[in-house]
Amino acid sequence: MRGTAKTGEQNKKTAGTRQKRGDSGSMMKVYICPSCGWMRVVSRRKDVECYKCSEPQMVLAKMDFGKYTEMSEEERKDYSDGWLYIHQKKH
Repeated sequence: MRGTAKTGEQNKKTAGTRQKRGDSGSMMKVYICPSCGWMRVVSRRKDVECYKCSEPQMVLAKMDFGKYTEMSEEERKDYSDGWLYIHQKKH
């Protein structure tokens, strides 16, 4: 019987390649608003606006979708607060 399913060894190789690239395999991306810190998940868009404060351009967060989904609301708030503190605009 012929099939196109990958063997366990092939799956391990593919996963290793994704890890080296920093790619979780997900097309979902996490964005954060530089004005208010609100976080949003999108799949294909690059121009992502904030629905909370109307900031026209959110920033791609350095967090993969898998990590984001594992976080509690409190952990997400802590991440957002820390991100805003680090990226404060200097006057």
